[in-house]
Amino acid sequence: MSEGPDIDTVSLATPDLATLDRLAALDLSAAEKAHGALMAAEDPKDIPELSRAYRGLARSLRQTLALKDRLRRQRAERAESRPDPDRLARAGRFDILAEAVREAADDAGCDPAEREDLAERFHAEAWDWTERPDFLTEDLDALIHRARTLMDLGDEDEGSDPEDDDLIEGEAREVFRPEPNHPEPRPDPPSDRGAWPLDDQGRPRTPWANSS
Repeated sequence: MSEGPDIDTVSLATPDLATLDRLAALDLSAAEKAHGALMAAEDPKDIPELSRAYRGLARSLRQTLALKDRLRRQRAERAESRPDPDRLARAGRFDILAEAVREAADDAGCDPAEREDLAERFHAEAWDWTERPDFLTEDLDALIHRARTLMDLGDEDEGSDPEDDDLIEGEAREVFRPEPNHPEPRPDPPSDRGAWPLDDQGRPRTPWANSS
């Protein structure tokens, strides 16, 4: 009985998982038959040849299985090496935030070593932001503000816009504006002069005679 086919020749001609699966099945079937013949041999002269045939077929089966496993790993590695557009986009946006942290550290007077230390800390503490579903759609300015706040690099003058101060001051003036001091209107005199009170000289006195 001849030994199985050379696996190197097969691997060059059939680098396909389906073909390797079929080849492994054939090798297994042949190895099983060789093993059965070896176990059934009664003449001791036949045993060495049957044993060599079985070992050759078993070796061919192992090589086929190893080739199939290697091909599967290579395909998996190629799939993992392909750049994921979504992952690239998330990493790129995170780089923008890290650079904003560096710029804020520079504005705060940090030296280059301190800036890089803050950037590394930010990467360690905030990388999980990239896993949020809305990370790519959230407002970039809001993310930058959050990143600077996380690193204690928020703007000290934030919220002190002069226009806002003027608006607040104007609203305060409206609230605390004093009421105008209008004189009370003079009442209309009675239409009947007989109802008017008399002064010391007995003359009718108008209701507004003593008002100032």
